[in-house]
Amino acid sequence: MIKISSAITLLAPLFVYGGIIPRRGDTEVNSVTRRWDESLKANPLVDADGPKVQDVVQGTLATSGSWLLSFLAAYANSRSGELSKHWTPQGDPTPTEDPSEELHQAGFHLIDKNGEPFDQDVEFDWTLALDSDRTAQNWWVAGLERAAVRMGGYKGLSKDGISDGNPEDAFKTFTGHTAETYEPNEEDIRDLWTLLSPSKTTPIVLLKESKVEGRTDTFEEWYGVLEALSPKDADLQRPWERGTVKYWQTWQPGGITQKGKSVTVRFSDLVKDIKKVVHLKYDDH
Repeated sequence: MIKISSAITLLAPLFVYGGIIPRRGDTEVNSVTRRWDESLKANPLVDADGPKVQDVVQGTLATSGSWLLSFLAAYANSRSGELSKHWTPQGDPTPTEDPSEELHQAGFHLIDKNGEPFDQDVEFDWTLALDSDRTAQNWWVAGLERAAVRMGGYKGLSKDGISDGNPEDAFKTFTGHTAETYEPNEEDIRDLWTLLSPSKTTPIVLLKESKVEGRTDTFEEWYGVLEALSPKDADLQRPWERGTVKYWQTWQPGGITQKGKSVTVRFSDLVKDIKKVVHLKYDDH
C-alpha cells in the first residue's frame, strides 16, 4: 500500500498545476514542495544556439498572456542575441558557462514601468518545470514570466500570474524603448504591408480575430510576426498582392503537451482580420 505522504509527493505537480500548492519564491513553501524541489533535476536555461521562437509556448503562468508571449516570439525571431542579454546564469559556487546545460538559477533583467532596471533571481523549481516542459525543455521563457510577475507594475502582471495586458508594455519591459499601436483599415493595405515587412529584424506583433477549428465563435489574440514575404517576381509597385505573412501562435488546442506553431497565410486574406499592430516607435537598428 502506498503511504499517503508518498502519494501526495507523486501528485504534487498536478496540485500546483491546478493552483492548489503555492509557487516557490512567491509564497510560503510547504514540506511537500520542498522535498520535490530538492530532488528535481534542472532543465537547461536555453538551447546551445540561443533562444528561438519555438521555445515560446503559453504555459501555466501566462493564462491570458499573448500580449507578452507574442512579443517574446517576435523578439526571439528578430533579435535573439539582444534577448539573451536579459538573463545571467547563476550558481553556487560557480554557474555553468554553458546555459544549455543543467542550470538551477539565473538572474533576469527587465525594465519597470518607471524606466528603471529590475533584476530578479529565479530558481528553477517544479512549477517552472511544468512551464518549461511546454517550451522545448528549457526555461528562459518561464523564468522571464516569473521575473515579470514579481516585478508587477504593468497591467496584466500580478502575483496571481499573467493576464490580459498591453504589448506596448512588453516592448518597454525588454527594450526600454517606446512602442506604438497602429490600427489599420482595408484602405491602408500599402502602409500595413510596409509596417510588417521588417519583422525579421525588428519585433512586431499583431492582434487578429481568430477562431478554433470546428467552432463558430471568434476571439482576439496577439501573435508575433515572423516574416512578410513577397515572391521574387512580385510587382514592385504592389508587392503585397501575392505576399504572405508568417506569424507565431503560442498555443494549440488539445491539451497541455501541445506546442506552438507557425502559421503562414496570404496577406490579402489576413488584412481583414488584423485589428492592431504594435512596433517600436523609433527603431535605430
